[in-house]
Amino acid sequence: MILAGVLWWGINNLLGIMGGVQLVTTPASVLPDILRFAALRPGEHFVELGAGLGSVAGAVARENSKCTIFGIDVAPLWIWLARWRQAGSGAQYFVANAYTYSYKTIDVLYCYLRPPMLARLEDTFVRELKPGSRLISYGFPLPSKKPIAQIERSVHRGPLYLYVF
Repeated sequence: MILAGVLWWGINNLLGIMGGVQLVTTPASVLPDILRFAALRPGEHFVELGAGLGSVAGAVARENSKCTIFGIDVAPLWIWLARWRQAGSGAQYFVANAYTYSYKTIDVLYCYLRPPMLARLEDTFVRELKPGSRLISYGFPLPSKKPIAQIERSVHRGPLYLYVF
């Protein structure tokens, strides 16, 4: 058990050093608010950017069977684990780079990204997300855009921001 933990820690840190990102998961307590902010309608496309183990995309897919749900991450190991952990949820997982991914068909984009990454991606979101698309950011706000709704930080979790483009 200790060996597995050390191996997990080592792989996570190696991916971070190699240009990937470290695995940080969204707390389960945030899922009801993510679903409420997403307000998905049948036929819409939801993407979890930086999906990691795919918990958010899996939960959204289980609640929205008439939507297309994707989880993307730069780390092949996390995508493999997401596919395994979320099998049967209805979500699909792909290896993709956030900086080169096309956001043009997305109705709802969820992310839990650090401020430097959000700053680097904000112009891409503004340019590519179609009018009416919703972006939900956990933990950190976009640097320049004002959210239309937010849930403040509590003892059990960080803040959640909702943007409409």
